[in-house]
Amino acid sequence: RQSGVTIYPPQKDVFNAFRFTELGDVKVVILGQDPYHGPGQAHGLAFSVRPGIAIPPSLLNMYKEL
Repeated sequence: RQSGVTIYPPQKDVFNAFRFTELGDVKVVILGQDPYHGPGQAHGLAFSVRPGIAIPPSLLNMYKEL
C-alpha cells in the first residue's frame, strides 16, 4: 500500500485456504502457474472465484478436465 501497488488477495483473505480446509481433509493438491490477479478474483483460495465474478479460462479448463 505504501508504494501505491495493489496486492491481491486482500490481506484478510491471504490464509483463507487454511481457514476453510482442514489439512487432514486434503486428498489432492493441484499446482498452478499464475495466481489470479484481478479485482474480485483472488480471495485466498486457488482456482476459485466468488459468486458473480467471471470464471477465468484456467478454471473453465479445469472444469472441462474434471
